Amino acid sequence: ETLGESHPDTLRSINNLAMLLKTMGDLDAARPMYEQALETKREALGNKHPSTLISMFNLGDLLEDMGDLAGAAQILREEVAGMRAVYGPTHKETLSDAGALYDVLKKLGDDEGAAALAAELPGL
Repeated sequence: ETLGESHPDTLRSINNLAMLLKTMGDLDAARPMYEQALETKREALGNKHPSTLISMFNLGDLLEDMGDLAGAAQILREEVAGMRAVYGPTHKETLSDAGALYDVLKKLGDDEGAAALAAELPGL
């Protein structure tokens, strides 16, 4: 029996392979896997599903590691907004992911954006 592209087990396998490639240092090979997992989850589950949000974070984290700080900030902004909507602004995962966005904004030299994020999320 074939599970199909959008089956949770298939998506989990794609994500796991991307994580392995990233861990091995093959960021260029990991990127399309993370992008595929995210695109399929968006279509199958929607933007606010916890699994989709995890894929957004994973891609943002990879983009940061690749030096694409603008791309990382863009996807992490969307992910943090989703986390706030789903879990609330004080949830530990929301704050942890917002901390990653804060770091990216600081690396970009966007001190104003980082300060605004910190002001919006007490405990960051």
